[in-house]
Amino acid sequence: MSSEMSKNPLLGTWRLKSIEGILPKRALFSMGPKPRGLLIYAPTGYMAAQILRDPGPSFPAGYEEATPEEIKEAFEGYYAYFGRYEVDVAKEIVTHHLESSLRPAEIGKDYVRAFRFDGDRLVLTPVREGTKLKVRLIWQRAQ
Repeated sequence: MSSEMSKNPLLGTWRLKSIEGILPKRALFSMGPKPRGLLIYAPTGYMAAQILRDPGPSFPAGYEEATPEEIKEAFEGYYAYFGRYEVDVAKEIVTHHLESSLRPAEIGKDYVRAFRFDGDRLVLTPVREGTKLKVRLIWQRAQ
């Protein structure tokens, strides 16, 4: 492992494998049984996360002819944000500082995630007010 990776083992691109556990009551929607996603941690201190619901949205007549309901479904079936991040390897905590988000109310917030590794997988658990939530996002390093 390079010295950069030992200082920050999250570096790189990760593919979403699953979302497990119980979503918080405040979650707006489920991402379905097999959501897809990418999580990128750059050495510059920036990160980006994107998740697409399973099944993904479709516009049978094309985007230009999409109904308001189809557009709403597409919006609710996609989640993305980006910003800076900080890693505390000793405490196994990563904090995402949201600079922008598909959900405008999240801009400027800090999202704390406990992390651990399970083989070649990264397990992120959201932390709210010092308590781990009962949901885990499982990511696998992209090749």
